[in-house]
Amino acid sequence: MIILNWNGRDLLAQGLPSLFAAVDFADRDVEVIVVDNGSTDGSAGYVRSRFPAANIVAMEKNHGFGEGNNIG
Repeated sequence: MIILNWNGRDLLAQGLPSLFAAVDFADRDVEVIVVDNGSTDGSAGYVRSRFPAANIVAMEKNHGFGEGNNIG
């Protein structure tokens, strides 16, 4: 799964716990990739500290929706 984020730390805090709970019940391996599209709200650090199972791609600038997903 690719989660594209830009300054959505609060939304990640709301959604990622449920996502990882669902992943725990999956009958196959699921990779969760959080693409941080140049956030300035500490999103990448938050995900790193709270959700170590997530793979984080932290970009220095916002690449937009399409390119951000492609990078992920």
